[in-house]
Amino acid sequence: MKNFLKRTLFKMADITNCGTPNIKIEKATIKEIYDEVISDVPYLIKISPAYIQRRYKVNYEIASQVMDLLEANGFIGPADGAKPRDIIKR
Repeated sequence: MKNFLKRTLFKMADITNCGTPNIKIEKATIKEIYDEVISDVPYLIKISPAYIQRRYKVNYEIASQVMDLLEANGFIGPADGAKPRDIIKR
């Protein structure tokens, strides 16, 4: 598992009445998520905000801001509707 996920994303808290643990999610900075996505880019063919949401357990707002940063820095191509974007620079 990536260092970011080990370090900051999940911390177990107390056990609730139904026996499931409460998970406290700390605010992840966009820069931390961006750095993790950049490390995954060489292994990807396409990327989408939904992929970032599932992989890094963040909300859509953070995922879309990371996508904007990737596009601004030339790592991904422009949007084509709701389709995943192509990786340009590896």
